[in-house]
Amino acid sequence: MSTLNDVALRAGVSTSTASRAFREGASIKPEMQERVLKAAKELGYTPNLLARSLKSNKSNFIGLDICDIDNPFYTTIIKAMEEELKKKGYQLILSYSNGDYKVERKNLELFASTQAMGIAFMPVSSKNRSIVETLHQKGVAVIQLFNRTYDFVDTISVRDDCGAYRATKYLIENGHRRILLFNVCTPYSSDRADGYRRAMEEAGLPCPEDYIVLVEKPGEVLNEQFQELITRLKPTAIIAGVYSIGKNVIRACQRLHLKIPRDISMITVDDVEWPELLDITAVSPPIDYVGLSIVRMMEDHISGKLVSNQPVITTVEPELKIRGSVRKIKAEASGS
Repeated sequence: MSTLNDVALRAGVSTSTASRAFREGASIKPEMQERVLKAAKELGYTPNLLARSLKSNKSNFIGLDICDIDNPFYTTIIKAMEEELKKKGYQLILSYSNGDYKVERKNLELFASTQAMGIAFMPVSSKNRSIVETLHQKGVAVIQLFNRTYDFVDTISVRDDCGAYRATKYLIENGHRRILLFNVCTPYSSDRADGYRRAMEEAGLPCPEDYIVLVEKPGEVLNEQFQELITRLKPTAIIAGVYSIGKNVIRACQRLHLKIPRDISMITVDDVEWPELLDITAVSPPIDYVGLSIVRMMEDHISGKLVSNQPVITTVEPELKIRGSVRKIKAEASGS
């Protein structure tokens, strides 16, 4: 296996010059860098970036731990982050916890072992406080996403309650009163049900709690449970609290032979992949903006531009993308 010394010898340069050739923005003449890279290619040499980071006690690595790799909302954030990080000379290391705090801890430990300069993660519980505190105290730029689990690190979150408020208000404006909310929430984020209740109260409508259904495991296929609720409660409209619930709602409606929007109206949260294809009105967080905000906040910490003893909290509000899944109906009396 070829070494850096072999590359330097073949290119006719010093070892330190050969090392600089593999670093973006390093002070080296273009023709000399080209000689080194050509020699490396001929010898099949690849620089050991991890070893370099351990030796220098710093790196250009940024860690991102997501909780659900199958969620296209997160994959869009990954793409936005990666593109921006590349422009700034950083490399993204990706891991996912699958909602397991033990896996999350191992992933955070992995990022720490690579000397990552920044870490963004989606905390699934508060059980990893000790390692998050350690990373924070060591000066790593730590940002928690969507859940404000730890009160001492920066947070970027989406106002889920505002999204539900806008969806509910739009349905009310279209005559709907029996609105079924399939809700998801954590103790550390804004609750969609709060927005639902606010819209109902502002309209002077009763807010029956049996129309707010908490879905504890939104990733599971829950067609039968959804069918039973739709049949029993007879909603004229449904708000799906997250994209995976939206897919369950559509399957349940198909099995009940309910056409959207002819027989039942629907709004889903997270405007990713299928809502536009199926002409479904959706609550749409500004995903690209979230990805860029993560990178910019992280870079401000790393560069020293952002120096504060108080954590920075950035909140973004989703918009409602109106399509063809909501039918205007004659409003029922409040007691119906």
